[in-house]
Amino acid sequence: MAQDSLFEHIDVRSLLETAVIPSEDRSLNLHILDDAQIPAYMRRRITTKAGYTSEYTSATAPYTYCQSFWMQKRQAARLMFGRWVKAAIAGQFVGAEPIKEVSAYSVLGATAGFGFAVDGIDGGSGSGVPVDVNSFNLSAASDFGDVLAEINSVLQAVNSGAFAAYEFTMDGAGNLVCCDATDTGSSSAEVTVQAPASGVDITTASYLNTVNGIGWFDGMDAETIDEAYLAIKEVDNSYYCVTAAGLSQADKIALSTTVNADLMKVCCLWEDTYTNCNDPNSTTQAFPVIRKLNHGRTFMVYDPGTLVSHPDAVIVGAHISAQEGSIDWANQQLFNATSSHLGTTKKSVLDGMKINYFETNSNITTNPYGMTASGDEMRWVVGNDWFVGKVQSDTFTSKIKSKSWGLNSATFGTLTGIIRAAGREAIDVRGFCVETAARPFTINMPDPDSFDHAARASHDAQLLEVYSLYLDSAIYDMKITGTMSL
Repeated sequence: MAQDSLFEHIDVRSLLETAVIPSEDRSLNLHILDDAQIPAYMRRRITTKAGYTSEYTSATAPYTYCQSFWMQKRQAARLMFGRWVKAAIAGQFVGAEPIKEVSAYSVLGATAGFGFAVDGIDGGSGSGVPVDVNSFNLSAASDFGDVLAEINSVLQAVNSGAFAAYEFTMDGAGNLVCCDATDTGSSSAEVTVQAPASGVDITTASYLNTVNGIGWFDGMDAETIDEAYLAIKEVDNSYYCVTAAGLSQADKIALSTTVNADLMKVCCLWEDTYTNCNDPNSTTQAFPVIRKLNHGRTFMVYDPGTLVSHPDAVIVGAHISAQEGSIDWANQQLFNATSSHLGTTKKSVLDGMKINYFETNSNITTNPYGMTASGDEMRWVVGNDWFVGKVQSDTFTSKIKSKSWGLNSATFGTLTGIIRAAGREAIDVRGFCVETAARPFTINMPDPDSFDHAARASHDAQLLEVYSLYLDSAIYDMKITGTMSL
């Protein structure tokens, strides 16, 4: 017999509370450079080991950086490239990836085309008014390059060459763009590409696909490394480590200063000229200045670069994907690297200024020290960032699952458990902290009743100096003596 539904009388609903706020990913490196394969309108491109060989042209800077980065025994899943506009660039109309099959175009008649206009230029219908660009002969095209060549030829002949400086090209991201490459800077004349007034529209997704792009992107004036860094950060703040190419001495100081003022980011800077490292009292050599500024988040590397491709990529690639705090940024085997070929005197100078370099012993290349410009171990910096992020994310997760967090014993007990769990992982799993009788791991939460009325009314719990952890210390040099006797 049919069964009546109990839900008609008793409705019970259960919600699964599975939300967890993950800790920040610290395995993503941002490499900043001036390369058109990272279009300025994108600001950054994220690539993978499997994808970079098809995304970047062989032997170019992004390609060779990827080679060194992913040649290490530990390999990050992703790598971010950020665009630095060092010289003014033209504004451009940005479309999407077009259809490249020639057969799609070869059958088009002479009426197929698009509307085109440039502010301030009379294309035949008045300054800035779109005119139809058509009458293409695409029947003989053998590849998409021929299609673009024909389109550009007709475009550049409109109204006796009104648009002679403009052409359509494919950019590094695979999108169709149009601009006058000589009209650079923020005042570049704006280009419009749209459907034609009549005839077959080839701006659609079935053809040039300009309709699905971002449209007009303003030209840009030259920018400083700081401006580039902050612009990239505005678009995507998910990176942890920062490297950069093409930096002057002043640029290195500026980038290091900016990153060290940032929240929980680190940077690795490479210098290829020893005379830019050797004067501890210099006010212009970047690395000595960064050392005097005591930048605890900057890892400095000297290498002449003659036998090493991208020493910064080698260092970061070898370390960044490891579990945070679990390995020292020294004495790890490095691939696609060789000795910096330094004598004892130069090594001593660099050691004194906490500048790292490469050594090769028994055909194994390492960097013998792993300290930041402040003299802290990079392992400590990365491990501490993990610890802080872990406590933050676990605390937030607990808060969103709780009815209410208050100044009470239950809340402080939960916090104690979160801090204890992170501390134990730092000691027992990651190993950048230690615990002994002389150096104990302690947590001392205040009594909730010790907060006065003003503190309770502020809804701001200031829990100061509630835990104590001791860092482990790496051994870089060792002297061993002993006695043998009869």
